[in-house]
Amino acid sequence: MRAALHRQTLLRFFDLRFKKSPEGQKRLMAIRAGSGDADLVQDVSDLLLLCSEHAEALRKAPRG
Repeated sequence: MRAALHRQTLLRFFDLRFKKSPEGQKRLMAIRAGSGDADLVQDVSDLLLLCSEHAEALRKAPRG
């Protein structure tokens, strides 16, 4: 499933971005909690919010 793949890619990016941020790590743990399709939809929504908050860093990130 493409959404799950994109979720994993973004979580890896934010793992590095929030390496020294307890608040950021807490947000990522909340996104990782749960399972199933409904949770995946919520995860994508939460990740989109993070992406909008960190748009400049994402633009500068290497692709892949």
